[in-house]
Amino acid sequence: MAENESILNNLSGAEHFLIGISPQYWSHTALSIRGLNELGLVDGMDCIVIHDCQTAKQNNHDEEICKTKALETRFIPVSKCELHGVIVNLDRRSNGSFLYLLDDGTGVVDCLHWADNAMYSLPSLVPDDASQSEFRVGDVVRIFGKIKCVSIGSVRESIKVHEQEWKVHYCVREVHITKISPVPLNSQSNHWLKCLQFARRTLIRGTNVDTPGETARCKGSDELNYHEQKRLVDDSVRNGPEVLGLLGPEIASKARYCSDFPAPDDSFGAWRVFGAGCQCNLPYLDSLLYCHCQATVVPLDPHFKFRDAVLELLLKMESKENSQLRFHYKAIVNNESLQEAAAQAVANERNASMSTDRLFIQTFAALRDDGVLSLLDRETDTYLLVSRANVLDPHCKKLLDRTDLSLLERRVLRNEQPAYLKHVTPARMQYVKKTLTDNR
Repeated sequence: MAENESILNNLSGAEHFLIGISPQYWSHTALSIRGLNELGLVDGMDCIVIHDCQTAKQNNHDEEICKTKALETRFIPVSKCELHGVIVNLDRRSNGSFLYLLDDGTGVVDCLHWADNAMYSLPSLVPDDASQSEFRVGDVVRIFGKIKCVSIGSVRESIKVHEQEWKVHYCVREVHITKISPVPLNSQSNHWLKCLQFARRTLIRGTNVDTPGETARCKGSDELNYHEQKRLVDDSVRNGPEVLGLLGPEIASKARYCSDFPAPDDSFGAWRVFGAGCQCNLPYLDSLLYCHCQATVVPLDPHFKFRDAVLELLLKMESKENSQLRFHYKAIVNNESLQEAAAQAVANERNASMSTDRLFIQTFAALRDDGVLSLLDRETDTYLLVSRANVLDPHCKKLLDRTDLSLLERRVLRNEQPAYLKHVTPARMQYVKKTLTDNR
């Protein structure tokens, strides 16, 4: 836990590489219109700015220090919202969309809505024609939508979080509606409760307010149901760093120091094939575009030592052929060096001979699933080694050389690829095409 805190102690929640793991970013946040308009624009991202004085008071900090807004400040990024209000004006645009002005008593906001068939309809010839809208002025509606920034204003405040200064800008926003529906007038009170509960949850640090001891003390009393409900309502709203802290120190360290992100010089997209954090140094890495990071694990060979021996032997055989390597399964099973490697791999198993057979079968099955081997003939157990030089490169060159084909014909030709390429991943094929194109 201490290691996690040391890794995350300089993060505020507004860092771009952490926004995607913040659950609230992907959720429709219940907001009042005033709360929507008071969102801070931090580094291009709409955020709820939390000056967490509650946590500060729990840590016995002075109340005057808390008022300076320099203590326990964090950001919760949001991109979607849920609003309730009354339509006080509507306007039909020339592009077929409707602009609703929504008022909930705390403020007003523009909400833009495209009808499902708006792209197929002609613009209205009658000015201010709102007859096609299913909603009218005075309707009470619930809106789910995406928050969009229309214009950026001046700096509202500068906040220093863990020695890093963040500028919070004023911003004019509108909501792009994804769903709008009429609701009864009394539903607004339920929405207010949701907004208040959410605002309270943003001030909670940790899982919930109640401690296990508190709940245990009220067992057998009438307050049990109240406390259980309170625990559900009072679950904290976590931002990116707080979620990252739950994933453990290893993942937190990789994300914090960006060790699993693509290298800046990776112009061909190798990270899509091997993974961004691949550190495999294997002799067949370039020849097969294959490594341990993408390999299907076999229980009898968890460290892939036997598989490495199989692939190295197949590449030696291919280099002697100087063409596509087609081989029989028995020729590999009867190889003495592979028999020795298999015996070492299953040395701790009870039935060594049976485990050796299982190891060969499971390894070949895994290599077929990973797109490294292809079974050409089941009756004769004939296999093809799907190598880059003799299989992938020639196939991709044929596709790239067909410049006379239309886009549709290219797509059909790409979809009708040979059966031996069935399990080759699209990322591997795309990488080969990219390298061939750039090297021409």
